Amino acid sequence: MFPSRQRYGYPIDFSKTMSELINIKGKKRSFADENPNVDRSPAVRGRRDDSLLTITLMRNGQPFVSTYGREVDWSDASHINRLNKYRQQVFRYV
Repeated sequence: MFPSRQRYGYPIDFSKTMSELINIKGKKRSFADENPNVDRSPAVRGRRDDSLLTITLMRNGQPFVSTYGREVDWSDASHINRLNKYRQQVFRYV
């Protein structure tokens, strides 16, 4: 079927997934590979959830912890918007 199972200088192994092949080549793992169960849900006004104030992730195999450093009034929309922007920024730049 295939005259050569060589492509890009390494043999193709059809039993492996694409992410396993990428890791074989020595590339870094993606954010989604290192953090499969990250809670990205936004804060909701009127619903207190202190777990949203601290984000714990893995970055390049090392734990990364970021804590929101302000007081949050869970009934104030501006506080909730600020917290959600902070969470989006952490997820974007990690």
